[in-house]
Amino acid sequence: SVTYYTSGTPAVTHTTVTYGNTASITAVPNDGYFFTKWTENNTSTVVSPDASCEVTVTGDMTFKANFIPATISENTTIQSLTMGENKTLTVNSGAKLTVSGTITQASGAKIVLEDGCQLVNSTANINATVEKSITAWTTTPSKNGWHAISTPVNNVAFANVTNLRSSDYNVYRLNETNITWENCNDNNNIYTSFENGRGYIYRKGDSQTIAFNGNLNVANVTYHLTYTSSVTKGFHLIGNPYLIC
Repeated sequence: SVTYYTSGTPAVTHTTVTYGNTASITAVPNDGYFFTKWTENNTSTVVSPDASCEVTVTGDMTFKANFIPATISENTTIQSLTMGENKTLTVNSGAKLTVSGTITQASGAKIVLEDGCQLVNSTANINATVEKSITAWTTTPSKNGWHAISTPVNNVAFANVTNLRSSDYNVYRLNETNITWENCNDNNNIYTSFENGRGYIYRKGDSQTIAFNGNLNVANVTYHLTYTSSVTKGFHLIGNPYLIC
């Protein structure tokens, strides 16, 4: 016989299958949870990372569907993650989510990464919102409130960074060829997006959380550095293009 059940659910289902045949098992997470893997006989032995799979029956067998909550508040390591349509998973500040395998996202699914959290995974094209807490710019006791920032999502446009331009703000980038700090609001050098690998300095008139929305950078990033011997001699401000170092 085959017994399968889900974590957090008391219901247990028994199915009789002929020895050597296959049995189909499917896990459906409740709201607020995500499926991660099937394991066998209450051990850590992974049967499948897929919510729906077939298993070959070689005796009395027990399978367990494993889930994680939609809000990660402590360090968590899983093999894979499957996110349904329009579902959101949040990693709280101070928490670390490690996904050793693949993250699969249906249409509209998103991972929200609070300032100070970590996501360790190498899946490409993961839709995410990466938050950064910004304190307001002040003139006293000195000109405080400038922040060095860079984008952890792919070449994101300013329009896709929540609260970036919600109040008096400035974004500057350094032009090495003439040692000029270029203000995005200056008509002489308007730019409207963040470039992967480039660092910027930023200030805004009020304290808020800004949020970079887009696909997380996971591939190698190449950033070209110029060298102008008569001016800065190759001085640049570069930025970390990833969520963590």
